[in-house]
Amino acid sequence: MAESALWKMAALTWIRDVVEPARREGVHVVDWPWKDIANHFRLHTTNPVIGRTAMIQSLTAMRCQVEECLVRVEDGVRTLDKANADLFLKIVAADSRERQLLANSTQPATRGSRTHCPQRAAAADE
Repeated sequence: MAESALWKMAALTWIRDVVEPARREGVHVVDWPWKDIANHFRLHTTNPVIGRTAMIQSLTAMRCQVEECLVRVEDGVRTLDKANADLFLKIVAADSRERQLLANSTQPATRGSRTHCPQRAAAADE
């Protein structure tokens, strides 16, 4: 499911499960647009997948912005802007780390690991 579709579904659920029943009882409940729900959730979540995904999106936006400023043109001469090139490389490295951490956090934990409980490991060897 696309991220925007997720938040739009959350807004629809808010309307169906909260707003409509409250209105039937004569209670006024404010609308909650899907973008506001997304912002609220991102602000309050501790879910590492959501947090890392948001960080990757921010790093991607930063990378795109810096990419546009990698070449400096002075008097018709094109040169690499070293400061922006360094910044670009730092952003790419941070993006790579976040993507790796996201990939690791979405992989299922391996079962049968013996390193956590020596007593179980000894019993399994018997």
